[in-house]
Amino acid sequence: LGGPTARGGGPTSAEQRARSNEAIDYFVSQGRTPEQAAGIVGSLRQESGFNPLAGQGTAHQGIAQWDDERRALIEAHFQKSLMVMSYKEQLAAIEWELHQPKMKDTNAALNAATTTVQSSYAITHGYESPGSYITEDPLRAANSERALKEHAEPGPRAGPVDGKDGTINVTVTPVPGHSVSVKSSGPAFGAPATGVSMPGVGP
Repeated sequence: LGGPTARGGGPTSAEQRARSNEAIDYFVSQGRTPEQAAGIVGSLRQESGFNPLAGQGTAHQGIAQWDDERRALIEAHFQKSLMVMSYKEQLAAIEWELHQPKMKDTNAALNAATTTVQSSYAITHGYESPGSYITEDPLRAANSERALKEHAEPGPRAGPVDGKDGTINVTVTPVPGHSVSVKSSGPAFGAPATGVSMPGVGP
């Protein structure tokens, strides 16, 4: 809507990649294809850099830079201020909004899209309203291609979001006389696990 404004020390490049991947995973879980999800994500990178606090105190806020009217509808539905909604809650707000009557044509265009370029066009022209389509169309399409490519590569699937440090706490209660083995299922936050500390647990 309003473009990238007032990001206020937003996510680092590594966090942006993690949030890009997280967003694609989320929209795919809602029935979107990876290409359609990437079309949404390309605009989010351009609008806010995936910062849920982007534009705080201005006319356009959040990861999609919602204006006052659309923000009020979202806040009424989710029963909380946009600025206290988590990153994933704001992703859910996008999916919810796309299913509202005013977004019927946009959602249909997105559902019909088979490439990232088509998906990006549907979102840029139907969901967002950038100042210049001539300038923004190629930028957002490139963002979408990048998002899909990075999503297919090994890397972070979720990063430090909303002030959390990414620490994973695991509680294991062993059965007496049995050993416990714990291993990671893959890289976490773009780096492999370096060790597991489990005092008192062993063969």
